[in-house]
Amino acid sequence: MPINALLLLSLLVLISTAFYLGRSRALRSAGGGTIPLHSLPNYHGYFVALWTGIPALILVAAIAVFGNILTNSYVESRLNSAAEPLRAEFETRRAADDILTAAERALADTSEAGDQNDARTRAAERRAQIAEDVRQSAQAEGRSALALAGFHYITLPEE
Repeated sequence: MPINALLLLSLLVLISTAFYLGRSRALRSAGGGTIPLHSLPNYHGYFVALWTGIPALILVAAIAVFGNILTNSYVESRLNSAAEPLRAEFETRRAADDILTAAERALADTSEAGDQNDARTRAAERRAQIAEDVRQSAQAEGRSALALAGFHYITLPEE
């Protein structure tokens, strides 16, 4: 069962319970019918059910609209912060790599499409090799799975 359906079902149970409790409290305060109530007992139940259900439904709607955005931004920030040391190590190794520097220089210097594709391919392969070296050294050092997942996320090729 999807989580939204389960949440709405539990909310329906909560609203029904609130109605019953509000109605029964009104009947109890009337003393079994000897004291006239301002409103009918069902109206007291509806009032309590509305004050229980409307804020909860607003919250569920907000979660349905903004939940994915908030979750994605939170997870992305956690991944980025956990992978920051690995990213710094990757950038250091990348800056010190002569093969990658030569491929990037060749990419900047050539104007022919075939040569640019070759240089772009060499640079991408070398960046992937450096990233794999960083990943393997991080695993050997016992870095956290969150840091490794964040580093993998950071080094994914752009679409």
